[in-house]
Amino acid sequence: MRQSIRAILVGVAVVGLAAAVFLIWPASDPLAKATSVIIRSTETTITVAEQELRILLSDRGIEIVPLAAQADASIEVTDVRLHPIEDEEQRNPTDGDLADTAVVSAVCKVTNLRTGRVKAMDFTLHFDGERVEARLVPRRTWLSF
Repeated sequence: MRQSIRAILVGVAVVGLAAAVFLIWPASDPLAKATSVIIRSTETTITVAEQELRILLSDRGIEIVPLAAQADASIEVTDVRLHPIEDEEQRNPTDGDLADTAVVSAVCKVTNLRTGRVKAMDFTLHFDGERVEARLVPRRTWLSF
């Protein structure tokens, strides 16, 4: 009886450890080996976000090309959302308007043009009136699409 309880506890511990590793392990970067990409957008109002995405990719050493035949990967920017931040402390006391403070988020579907494999990345762009911060983060496999 004691051995069966011990075996069950060991099994539960192993499953728990495996689940913890699965949840904590970072997602793989689908752009890790890419040297060139083509950006495709289904949105019409993302000029600033697309410009920041281009800068972010350039900082990673990835060239943006005009033709899919020249690219290692294709990035399709979808589901662009603007989240304005309305905080009393951010109001300009002289005119009562909000400062240019917002968060733009988008989903980037990255397709490896050699293998056809599609992965999702989350793109966020933070405006705080003075600076812009952009992040492109691989999405966990179980959260994709």
